Amino acid sequence: MAHITKCVGLALLATCALFALAASPAGAATLQAESYPATLVGEQGTEEQHVFTFEGSNSLSCEEANFTGELTEASTSFTVSPEYSGCTAFGFSATVDMNGCDYVYTIGEPIEEGYEGSMDIVCPEGESIEIAAGTCGVEIESQEAIFPIIIIIVIPAGDAAAFLAGAAIGAAIGYWLKEDGFLCPANGTGKKTGKFDGGTDVHGYTESEEEQDLSIE
Repeated sequence: MAHITKCVGLALLATCALFALAASPAGAATLQAESYPATLVGEQGTEEQHVFTFEGSNSLSCEEANFTGELTEASTSFTVSPEYSGCTAFGFSATVDMNGCDYVYTIGEPIEEGYEGSMDIVCPEGESIEIAAGTCGVEIESQEAIFPIIIIIVIPAGDAAAFLAGAAIGAAIGYWLKEDGFLCPANGTGKKTGKFDGGTDVHGYTESEEEQDLSIE
């Protein structure tokens, strides 16, 4: 059996206890479901919201962040389509238009905390994530290998199905500040580097909409 990292209980990734089942690795670790195709449904962590930090202390956070995707076979990567609502940024109410951009998570090598990982932002040609907040405007384009990200499988107490949890910790992310109008607390337009933090929980479902176990093996 390949190296498997698990977390028992409903605690968040940053605080949960982890243990590893030692075994000789047999190729790259893959995300697996009990049956395929598996529908992937996710949300941001309860206390580990997605936060995009721009220059200074300016940031974007949202009350809700939901994700959907599909896993058709065991794979080292999986794609989810995000949707954000109830957002604030730069001290203003904000909207986030994904414009067809997806997040692609890739599972890497096993580490003490779980598995190292990375996240790509993949947008259709000519598109980007657009954030509008008062007189401030930000665009986030396609970019590869955003890390560090930690990925584990969480096994809840009781009969609940095992699910995947990922956490980005100070991951560098590039963005364009497109608008810096009156009262926008930015320091001019242009290409800049920020960071991305937050947890994502992803659950798997069968075609009959029953929750099923996810695993990394």
